[in-house]
Amino acid sequence: MSTHGAGLHWVDWLVVAAYAATLLAIGWRAAKRRESAQDYFVGRSSGFSAFTIGISMFVTLFSTISYLSGPGEVIRYGPGVFLGMLLTAPLTIPLLTRWLLPTLMKRRVVSMYQLFEISLGPEIRTLGACMFLLYRTLWMGVLLHFSSEALSVIFGLGGGWTPWITIGTGLIVIIYTSLGGIRAVMLADLLQFFVLFFGVLAAIAVVTHRFGGFSW
Repeated sequence: MSTHGAGLHWVDWLVVAAYAATLLAIGWRAAKRRESAQDYFVGRSSGFSAFTIGISMFVTLFSTISYLSGPGEVIRYGPGVFLGMLLTAPLTIPLLTRWLLPTLMKRRVVSMYQLFEISLGPEIRTLGACMFLLYRTLWMGVLLHFSSEALSVIFGLGGGWTPWITIGTGLIVIIYTSLGGIRAVMLADLLQFFVLFFGVLAAIAVVTHRFGGFSW
């Protein structure tokens, strides 16, 4: 319900507020159900299905930048942009699922960094963890910046609001993650997946309707 590019309708603002409140509620509920520090960080007693875990891993790697820029890249350069991923998937997926993951599971480690310590020593574990944290911090900063720029356009606000939108969205993520741990993260990922998925379907339906059918 946009108002001709001038920002959002009040119903849209209500949806945004409800979505943010839902994320915070997920963190609060997950905190109430937390049984131990192990459950907070690893979630072994959470009882998530393979479907939920797989969706969470997919959404973690699928950012807002991918969601917004992917269609534009295909329109400009054609579907060949993603041809590499399609060609490598039949090779990499069996290798990961049939060899790498079973091998790692036999070592009974919580993370790759624990495996680094067992095989190469605590110094390599610390180095690997610090490199990952640095990379992820920079990646998250870029992601929040560009997504906030997109939100400033959607909200009909000026570019000066981008830092404040970045702070607001960052705080929401920090709060529900800190409250609920891995359980909150996975449930939020599941919610975000359905929002993104049905958002694509809704966009196709709206465009098709406004162009008078599939003739476009």
